[in-house]
Amino acid sequence: MNSEVQTKKCWHSNGKLLISGEYLVLKGASSLAVPINKGQSLEVTENPGSGNINWQANHINGKWFEGKFNIGGIREKSYTSGPEFQKLLHIIDAVVELKPNFLNQNTDYDIKTHLEFLPEHGLGSSSTLINNMAKWINCNPYDLLEKTFGGSGYDIA
Repeated sequence: MNSEVQTKKCWHSNGKLLISGEYLVLKGASSLAVPINKGQSLEVTENPGSGNINWQANHINGKWFEGKFNIGGIREKSYTSGPEFQKLLHIIDAVVELKPNFLNQNTDYDIKTHLEFLPEHGLGSSSTLINNMAKWINCNPYDLLEKTFGGSGYDIA
């Protein structure tokens, strides 16, 4: 009998359309945000292991990012390119800061995201990721947003 247990969890957050510019909202202007029917999902599969995180990000045109690293010191384990990897490490650092014991050194995490629109459309690729991550770690999404991207947070609501 295999004593190793695999768990798989999924979350989804809808994107939002902001009727006026976010800069104006940050300066105190009123605005209207409308949820859209497309969003982003986060799927986390946990297996017994040694603290590795395998991350794959997909959008409507396919895979756009893949990164592998280890929880111990959040060290890079394989070649990745671009600023996306640094942003992801920043988010993981914030997760560890908010919930120091959440990520387990004896667990491997296979994480997949699927964005139902292109990131450049401005419909909330970052905020839906932050909201899904906050659901996963069971924290206030505004606290995680504050430690990562900042912003008004309108599209998390």
